Amino acid sequence: MSNAIKYIDPNKDQNLVSVQAEEVDSTLMIRVNDNGVGIEMDQLENIFKMFYRASQSAQGAGLGLYIAHETAEKLGGKIMVESEHKHGTTFTFMIPKSEGHSG
Repeated sequence: MSNAIKYIDPNKDQNLVSVQAEEVDSTLMIRVNDNGVGIEMDQLENIFKMFYRASQSAQGAGLGLYIAHETAEKLGGKIMVESEHKHGTTFTFMIPKSEGHSG
């Protein structure tokens, strides 16, 4: 969510961020979508690496997406990204529900 806010597109009249959560089978799916600046295709393969920043103007230490990726994996899930430069980005987290817990 913080990246969606951080990387809004100042050239757009309306900046949007949406969050959706749903249970699919025994998996919690959380999707964060924005219409921000997006991520260039050649940067996508690196965004989950520790200390990686897509550009010199990128804010932060390059740890947020790395931590999100590692956390999802530790929980037995995964994080996926779809992005189109200058159009926006969608991150989808798939986390299996723990045994013994209900919705």
